[in-house]
Amino acid sequence: MNGDDIRVIMYDDRISIHSPGGLPSVITKENMRTQHYSRNPYIARTLVDIGWVKEFGEGVNRIFEEMQEFYLDDPEYIVTNTSTDLVLKNNIVMRTVRRDKALQNKLGKVWDNLTFVEQMAIVQVYEHGEVRTKSLAESNDKISVQMARRALKNLTDKKILKRIATAPTAPNQYYVLAEDK
Repeated sequence: MNGDDIRVIMYDDRISIHSPGGLPSVITKENMRTQHYSRNPYIARTLVDIGWVKEFGEGVNRIFEEMQEFYLDDPEYIVTNTSTDLVLKNNIVMRTVRRDKALQNKLGKVWDNLTFVEQMAIVQVYEHGEVRTKSLAESNDKISVQMARRALKNLTDKKILKRIATAPTAPNQYYVLAEDK
């Protein structure tokens, strides 16, 4: 393993992270979400201190949670005595299907009665926490600013979205999902 490097390889449908060396003796594929071991505690402490991670031992759970949040398959660990590989798959088709299914479950029959632009607005809010008129219009070349404004107003009138603004014509206004959605 001496001289071997950590390698990050990006493919169209996945990212593979290759790390020389097997798992530490106390860690297995089965317990890695509940057990914690830092190979380099100095690096781990520095990452916490600069705010890149919240706490020691959050990494594996965070990977699983964020993959689920984006409707992706669970991470895949391939462990041998000489290396540990982490494969993060990205299937855009299945991710879109799972996201749309989750939105349909959340909104019920309302989803099917929304226009394409209204659905795009809700997708942006769902994925990014908010949507702005400009970002909605820029998300698809078939959506004009006027169409985006109309869709956001309709969704607000239907109480699906809530408008956040300091004034009626505030330039930094944005929309979030209404609390009951």
